[in-house]
Amino acid sequence: MISAAYIKDAIAVDSIGHPIRIYNAQSVNGKTAGQVTADDLINDPSTAGLQLSDAQRQQLANSLAASDGLTPYKFGHRGIISPMAKDNEGEELRFKLTHNYYLTDDLFLNQQLQYRNYESSFARQTGAYNYVYWQRNGVINADPRAPLVVDDVLYPFAARRQEYRQVEADEKSWQYFADLRYDFSLGDIENEFLVNANYEDRDIRFTQYSIWDKDYTLKDKNGAISYQGALPYILDIRNPNWGDGQFTDYDPLKTSNYNKKVQAWGLGLQHVAYIHDTFTTRIGVAYNEITQKYEHLGVDARYRASAAAATPQASTSDNGLTYNLGATYKPTDDLSIFINHSKGRTAYSVLGSVAGNEADRDDAESLSTDLGIRMKGFDDQLLASLVVFDTARTNLEYANPAFDDTKPDPTIPERFFDGEEKTKGVELDLNAYLNEQWKVNINGVYQDAREQKNPNVSTFAARQKGVPYVTASTWLTYSAQWFELAQPLKISAGVKYVDDRSTNSSSFGIPDGYVPSYTIYDAALSYNTDKWGIQLNLNNLFNKVYYSKAMFLGGMPGEERNAKLTLSYKL
Repeated sequence: MISAAYIKDAIAVDSIGHPIRIYNAQSVNGKTAGQVTADDLINDPSTAGLQLSDAQRQQLANSLAASDGLTPYKFGHRGIISPMAKDNEGEELRFKLTHNYYLTDDLFLNQQLQYRNYESSFARQTGAYNYVYWQRNGVINADPRAPLVVDDVLYPFAARRQEYRQVEADEKSWQYFADLRYDFSLGDIENEFLVNANYEDRDIRFTQYSIWDKDYTLKDKNGAISYQGALPYILDIRNPNWGDGQFTDYDPLKTSNYNKKVQAWGLGLQHVAYIHDTFTTRIGVAYNEITQKYEHLGVDARYRASAAAATPQASTSDNGLTYNLGATYKPTDDLSIFINHSKGRTAYSVLGSVAGNEADRDDAESLSTDLGIRMKGFDDQLLASLVVFDTARTNLEYANPAFDDTKPDPTIPERFFDGEEKTKGVELDLNAYLNEQWKVNINGVYQDAREQKNPNVSTFAARQKGVPYVTASTWLTYSAQWFELAQPLKISAGVKYVDDRSTNSSSFGIPDGYVPSYTIYDAALSYNTDKWGIQLNLNNLFNKVYYSKAMFLGGMPGEERNAKLTLSYKL
């Protein structure tokens, strides 16, 4: 079978969302933004930080809300997107050849070959931090991490250190996949033996330009300012004053410029045994190799003089083994117990630079263990599963605090690679077929995700950003013969709950930041015949303002109330 696809779309890129105002309670003897007064917001006694008048300190205190320094500042459903930001305009052309063939009744081959050409271009805004009060490295409100004062006027809701990045990327790739399955019997044991192979070749061309506001400066070797951003400050995030004109009007610097080639191949073997209808085992092992070639083509000398010129191509190759093990025990037709354990590995950085010495460190790996139970009841009308899981990403990179880049010592490593991120949790899934009219699904997950990468920082073993403790959802469907229709009309309703998610960032003065929990309600109406179908989805019925994603220093506003109509027809 040969298939082809052409896709052209434009998706808005919101890199800021709703920011958390940078108010640091630890800098004010633990007083929250709702408790603090102007007398608490003292100036830096050494005068190294921004010095505010008594009236300005009162103005700053008056601007504070109890949630500042903790949760995002709400702007409704919209984010802070500048008109200078451009949608991610993607264009993709894809051809795919699929071949399925039974060599014998017991030997089956599936293979796929795909060519893909993808181009993307966009301009996104990033940075733009609203600093309120923060004692950093012993200095209170050290410029530019400080409230903005222009001509003796304080702007408490200003955004500083903003940047725009304009990106153009072009990727061409070939991908091949083959899966050979052999079914055979040994005595009373039914067996599956699988051999799979894959190959991928990707060529990436990437260019990026950046512009900044006046907080971004570059200096020459004599200490004189050689470059300063030209973007105007955002004086009030609640009603931004955007810069006029185009991206190119603000003296952009070329900050990334490279060609990247990635070649990967792998070979895997897996055996599955079905023993007396009560016991199933799975043993799999795979070997894969990833080769990366990186050619730096030069950036603006004002941005980084040492990288202004093109450099010879550098390459690195890393390889290793992965495995997956599993067993299922089924004492009765309605009960089964299973356990799975697997190890994976990832490349150093498919889009990042390559120096050529990456093979000197251990691979970044993933480890996962699942233990679960599945149950059926009421003549298969009820299906439930309970799974306990433990996952980890290991061999992660972090800086060595003992390394001094101004006085490099070859005996002191610059970085370590033995950090990890660890998640433990449990998931419950329940499907009930109550009768011909009523069906329900209930799902709930509890997980505790911990950042254990760098033991040298105070946030070691803190919650991983963006991962909630609890998520839960339910979906109820009712089917009935209405309006003398030939087929049942289905009406569905659902509710989803997501717990709060950490956005803590000690390095940006909001160690207690988080995105609050939310509950949203959805509904759907569908009708299907043998030939055609129609479905209407109504999402976020009550138009709740919530955050669908925890971002670096804030939250991504979720979609407002919306509808989606889907039509399908079978030839």
